[in-house]
This record gives sequence, structure tokens and C-alpha cells, in this order.
Amino acid sequence: MNRSISLVLTAALLFVAGCADLAGLEVSIQPEPGRLDVDLVATVTTPVEVTEEDGLEYGYEWRVDGVLQDDLTTATVPWDRTSPDELWAVKVVPWDGSRYGTAAKAEVLMPSSPDHDGDGFEGPAGDGTDCDDADADVSPDADEDDSNGIDDDCDDAIDEFTFTRIHTDIIQLGCSCHAPINGPALLGNLATYDGAYDALVDVVAHQAPSMDLVEPYDPDFSYLMHKLDGTHFDVPGGHGSQMPPDVPGGLSDELKDGIRAWIWSGAPKD
Repeated sequence: MNRSISLVLTAALLFVAGCADLAGLEVSIQPEPGRLDVDLVATVTTPVEVTEEDGLEYGYEWRVDGVLQDDLTTATVPWDRTSPDELWAVKVVPWDGSRYGTAAKAEVLMPSSPDHDGDGFEGPAGDGTDCDDADADVSPDADEDDSNGIDDDCDDAIDEFTFTRIHTDIIQLGCSCHAPINGPALLGNLATYDGAYDALVDVVAHQAPSMDLVEPYDPDFSYLMHKLDGTHFDVPGGHGSQMPPDVPGGLSDELKDGIRAWIWSGAPKD
């Protein structure tokens, strides 16, 4: 046999034998099923067995719909690189510094819609209206649960105060001087939900006529907030005690910030 051919065959046999020693690799692509708003990550589910002193590395080759992506050579594909209905595949090859092992492959089909949780709103892979596209109970159409620490209705406010909560937990408990008849600030009857709302929102403040008691979208121009914050003396015409007087030290910062957020959101009657 020709000597050069013999050397080639010997090298080939050694390479095959070396691959056998680095066999058994299994990989998957996470998440499974694929999501258009989450990075694809090639994850080794069954590693090859190597001795402790071996420095094992992996090489990555990504294809989309069969087309090699030359610039993707790590375990991760950025989420904004993917599109609906694409088939992504990865080939992973182990390397111990001197020889390659047997490659492992995996693939994942991307979904057809960027609305992953099926609630009718798209996450960041679409129009971005859904702030949590993994939870169908969270969307701009959802009702805010003010006790779960989640922005249920995707308005960038967590557990924001509704007027129902403000009236039940604050006005009825801490503003007794304004019910059932007019109080010293000439407010209407705050005892009822409708009466309280009508007496506060878009109503001129008697103590500070340059302001409304509650100016939707503008807590700084709402005299109610100044009375609650204790800054009412900084307002032309502002006087009297910080509200509510029967709460020592005034409302907590959490409660005041809740009311402030409600005003910022337009002071809705909710």
C-alpha cells in the first residue's frame, strides 16, 4: 500500500476512534415551544463523558429554514433575530482541545403569532401592548388586582389605586369630617362613592381657587395632593391643617403615592 495513503487511513481511523470517545452528546433548544420574545438557547441536556482534566468546549452552528447563519457561533440566538413560522436548527460539536466529538442536533419551530398567551395582545415581538405575553390574565384589557404585586393592566403601575379603593380605604376611614354634611373645606358629601367623586374631580378648590381639588393627569396642580402632602401653604390661598387631621402624621407615603398615581392616570372613576 502506498505510504501516504496508509498514513491518511491511519489518521482517519484515529479520528473516528477519538470521536467515539466524545460521543453521547444530546442538546435541545430552549424555550420549547419557541417564543418570539425570548432568546433561543442551545442547551446541553446530556453531556459527553470526559475526564476531569479535559477542557471540553462546544462549537455551535445555527441554521434558519436550512440557511446557515455565519455570524451565530454561540449558544444563543437573540429573540429579535427570529420571525414567525421559521424553523431554527442548531448543530453542536464537542472539542477537548485535540479532537472533535460526535455532533448533536436540535430544532425548534417558531410560532405563527407574536401573541404567545392568546389573550389578543402582542408582546415585545409584536406591537408590545402586552407587558407579560406569558400570562393570559395580564393585558391592557385586564382588571387591576391591587394586592398581587403585578401590573395586571399593563399601564406601568403596579397595584395602582382605583377610586373605589381610595374611597373605601381612605376617604370613608380618614375623612369623616366631610360627611355627611359639608365640612370646613366646603367639600360636598364624601360619604358616597358618586358624591365623593363629583365633589373632588375637576372641582375648584375653595381654599386655592387657582387649582382644582383633583386635576386629572396633574397631581402637582391638584390641591388635594398638597393637602395630603402638607405642602398646601406653598399654594396661593392654601391654609388649614394637613389632611386627614384624624390620621396622626398624615397618610403613609404608600397611600399618598397611590392617590398620586391614580391622578396621573387621569383620575378615572373606577
